[in-house]
Amino acid sequence: MEDIINNIDSVVKYFAECSKNNDSFIPEYENSNKILKILRNTTNITKHELTSIIEILNNMSMINHYNGSGWHEFTILVNSLIRKYSYELEWENDLVRLIKIDSVEQIMEKKMKGIKSFYYLRLEDEQNFEKKDLSDLIFLNSNFTGRFKKCNLTNTYFYKCDLTNSDFSEAILVNVTMRNCILKGVKFQDANLTNFKTQFCVECCP
Repeated sequence: MEDIINNIDSVVKYFAECSKNNDSFIPEYENSNKILKILRNTTNITKHELTSIIEILNNMSMINHYNGSGWHEFTILVNSLIRKYSYELEWENDLVRLIKIDSVEQIMEKKMKGIKSFYYLRLEDEQNFEKKDLSDLIFLNSNFTGRFKKCNLTNTYFYKCDLTNSDFSEAILVNVTMRNCILKGVKFQDANLTNFKTQFCVECCP
């Protein structure tokens, strides 16, 4: 955690130095420094602090600023720190929103209680979901091999996932979209692929 904050601090110092000769870096320095102060002044970030960070980032989208690789790196670092608290930043049309990332166990518990919602899931390594109800999920920025045999994945969305060698045999993939995914070696044998879509995927087509 401290390493990420130190890296953010280095980027803020870069903005400060650049702003001496280029005014377009001034908003980046001022606003990145505000976010850095929020991160440094708390040992356990709450939803309130996260909301403040979102507001600063969204205000930046309405300001003319340099918007180069430095700002891109800054937002990546901030997002990597926020992930430590089971949240993630998601950008859409230059605006950012905060989404809650649930664990598989939390999602299963909510489903058992009948809580209906789209749940966000971010995974790594190998995962075994055989025969589980994984409907209405959004798999986001995940890199894992999934065993989805006989799973119910109705209305599920995969975005920027590396699903290499995953197995969807006999799974229900009704109304499923996989976008910007890597599908190398993925198995879809005897799966229900009604209204199944792949968009901008690598090595796809069941």
